[in-house]
Amino acid sequence: DELSLYRRALPEIEVEAIYQAGPAGKCGLSPLRPTGLAAYWHFDETSGAVAHDAVGHFDGLLSQGARFVPGGISGNALQLDRTANGYVNFGDVLGEVNTSFSVVAWVKMAAGDATENSLVLAKHEAGYVNGYFVNINRSGLRGADDKAMFFAGDPSLNVPISTTDVNDGRWHQVVAVHELGGNDLIYIDGAPAEAQQT
Repeated sequence: DELSLYRRALPEIEVEAIYQAGPAGKCGLSPLRPTGLAAYWHFDETSGAVAHDAVGHFDGLLSQGARFVPGGISGNALQLDRTANGYVNFGDVLGEVNTSFSVVAWVKMAAGDATENSLVLAKHEAGYVNGYFVNINRSGLRGADDKAMFFAGDPSLNVPISTTDVNDGRWHQVVAVHELGGNDLIYIDGAPAEAQQT
């Protein structure tokens, strides 16, 4: 729920403010609206195959395994069925990943679900050191069961992995921050960062 992409690295104070907004909805469309907001999907639609971008031109097209459901952190949410290859194609929001960026999402996994490669958001070609992805559970040799991880083109296996379990059946805010030429960080449920890779 409440998925957004920023064309800049969010500082901890903004990560915390977005988390504290909680069920009231992200501060993306309030007077506190952060700069650099590239796309923001509420997932408050009740039917159909389009997830509307509230701030840009990146409406997402739902696959047959994706649908809008009630009970999101704020309004409705998006449910993805892996057995039916559920996903949403948002297009190429960030373009080439040669800039700082941040991903913010509320995620709710089934309790105990340790399915490998549970992607939250990705622009990545498998087998190549490029692109980025935010993932729950293990992805090949990277990551760990029950944890969130963030990959942003790092050729090593050293990627930030959360210390908090996120597959406990509850909503968790997952934030991944890529600082160009600096750190990759992952936050769970506000600040401070739980892990970073320099």
